[in-house]
Amino acid sequence: MAFVERVGFRFWICAGCDSGTLEEYYVFDITYNDFASPVDSQYYPERKELHVEDKKFKQLPEKLNNIYRETLKAYNNKLSVLCALGIRSLIEGICANKSVAGRDLQGKINNMVSISLPQNIANNLHSLRFIGNEAAHELTAPTLYELKLAIEICEDLLNFFYELDYKAHKLTSSRTLSNRNVGELSGL
Repeated sequence: MAFVERVGFRFWICAGCDSGTLEEYYVFDITYNDFASPVDSQYYPERKELHVEDKKFKQLPEKLNNIYRETLKAYNNKLSVLCALGIRSLIEGICANKSVAGRDLQGKINNMVSISLPQNIANNLHSLRFIGNEAAHELTAPTLYELKLAIEICEDLLNFFYELDYKAHKLTSSRTLSNRNVGELSGL
């Protein structure tokens, strides 16, 4: 039986974009009956394939914007339990901001139909509540895939409740102004 411990660095250059990445690797290898320990690597800058880029919401209240940004930071730093709690807090925050009645989050989600959320969407939002409950009460971390999907759902909710009306109004105003300018140019 032999023990080998190695720390090393490799510098990688992408053949497509010429960007560089530094890999720091660590191996604690115990060679015993053809067993080899896996290599543990860290990359600088950190790999971004699982990161979520934050969306810019112009009409989002500051408190909700802060919760949203903190939730993304937790996700991007692989703090899964905290991210799940942030997702639950974001749903709670939307309900509070929109004055959705309910004794608990389950009741509030059920009552989101009173603020124009389709029933099938409200029914499926309970999975976000369960993710938050499991993180808070059982300290169970959801998978990164589940968290990324939950974040996308939250972004869709934020877009629906806060941005869609603003963007539609902006389009209507733009078209009204454009039509007025066309009318003035044509002498109408």
